Amino acid sequence: SLVQTLNPPSYNPVYHPFYHPNLSFELLGLVTSLLMLAGVILISPLFNTVKKSGEKHRRLVNELQDTLAELARSEKKLTDITANLGEGVYVFDRNGTVTFLNPTAERLLGWTIEELNEKGAHDLFHCRKTDGTVLHREECNILKVVRTGETFFSNDEIFMKKDGGVFPVSVISNAIKDKDAITGAVISFRDIT
Repeated sequence: SLVQTLNPPSYNPVYHPFYHPNLSFELLGLVTSLLMLAGVILISPLFNTVKKSGEKHRRLVNELQDTLAELARSEKKLTDITANLGEGVYVFDRNGTVTFLNPTAERLLGWTIEELNEKGAHDLFHCRKTDGTVLHREECNILKVVRTGETFFSNDEIFMKKDGGVFPVSVISNAIKDKDAITGAVISFRDIT
């Protein structure tokens, strides 16, 4: 017994009182099954969240497509209306950059909206006074509308065509506002030659 205390027998599971040869595999299977069940229980809400997110995404995509279709219809209607006006119409932002030009304005001026991209109307076709002298930006009443918000009307302005020819115009310039902030101006003009 003193010898056994100093030299205990090595561990051998076959001689262990609770050991059963098939029990370790059954226990391993049971633990694996429990872990899988716990995983399914824990991951199920994740799948539901993903499913709900997918449905929400589809609904948002459908709403966006509907909104874009309505915007396209509205834009076509505006284009159809402005294309049939007898006046030239153009819009510029706070910097004076032309953002819209109707077909009548294109015909009268000789410029297309693509050619005016990032260019100001003042510098291209409203840069002269009726006597032919230079009209500086600071003096331009059409541009002043974005600073003052006041409507400007005149029968005494001239516009220059792309080819360099000039013609007298009757013009009205109105500020475009968004929640009381001036974002640009819309200008309507008519050739009064």
